[in-house]
Amino acid sequence: MRDCCDLQKAGAQVSVRGFHRVDVHCPEETNYLSNKVHCSRHVYCDFETDGGGWTVGNEKRKLIVIGARTGTLQVIQQRRDGSMDFRQNWNSYKMGFGNDQEFWIGNEYLHQISLYRLRNAGLQLRIELIDADGQLHVDEWIGFYVSPEKFNYLLLLGIYRGTSKVDNLLRNRGRPFATYDRDQGVFANIKCAAYWQTAWWVHPRCLSEGDLNAPNYDQQLDDQEAVHIEGIFWRTKYGRVRVAASRMMVRPLSYR
Repeated sequence: MRDCCDLQKAGAQVSVRGFHRVDVHCPEETNYLSNKVHCSRHVYCDFETDGGGWTVGNEKRKLIVIGARTGTLQVIQQRRDGSMDFRQNWNSYKMGFGNDQEFWIGNEYLHQISLYRLRNAGLQLRIELIDADGQLHVDEWIGFYVSPEKFNYLLLLGIYRGTSKVDNLLRNRGRPFATYDRDQGVFANIKCAAYWQTAWWVHPRCLSEGDLNAPNYDQQLDDQEAVHIEGIFWRTKYGRVRVAASRMMVRPLSYR
C-alpha cells in the first residue's frame, strides 16, 4: 500500500479522515545498514472529499468546511492553527515534519508517489483555501510530478482548473524547491527562500505569490528585517486575498 488510494481500494477499515500507515522506499543509509528495501510511514488521508483518494501533504491554519464531501484524498500539506513553524531546513522538507494539525509530508515521499503513479496516468493536485473573509477557494491541476532530489525536487504541473480562475502556480512550474540552507534563487545577491523565510518552488522573479509555506501574517517574526513579509496571499478573479487556512492534496488521475 503506497498511498491513501491504495488503502481505500483495498477495502481497508478507514476513518473519514486521519493518519494511516503506507509503504515507502527506505533511505539509502537504511538499505546499507540492514539491506531493508521497504519501510513505512504515516500519511494523512481524506476518504471523503470529491470521491476520496486524496493524500494530504500540507495543511495550514483552521480548515472548517471544505468542498464537496463524496470520497479518498492524500493530504500532502496542512496548516490549521499556527502551531508549526514552517521555516525548516532542506532535510526537514525532504523527510517531512509537523504535528497532527500542521505538517509537510516530505519532498522525498512526493517524488516516490509521483513516480509510482506515473504507471497509471499520474497524479492530480488539489489546493483548498479559506481566505480571511471565510470564503472557500478550490483549485486543481490535472498532472502533478515532483522530480528526484538530484534535480532539487523540481515541480511539474498539468492543466489548471479552479474557482480562483487564476493559476497561482503558473510561475512555479519547472522550478526547483528551495529552503534557507539550500537556496535555488535566480539572483546572486538575494536568497529567495531566506528573504521570504519560507521553503517552496522558487519563483523566477523571487516573488512570494502562490507560496503556502510562508509565515502567516499573524505569526511573530523575530527578524527586524522581515517587515516586508505580509503573510500568505492568493490571486483570484476578484483580486488578491489573504489566506487564513490551506491544505494541499494529491490522488491518482485514474481514481474513481
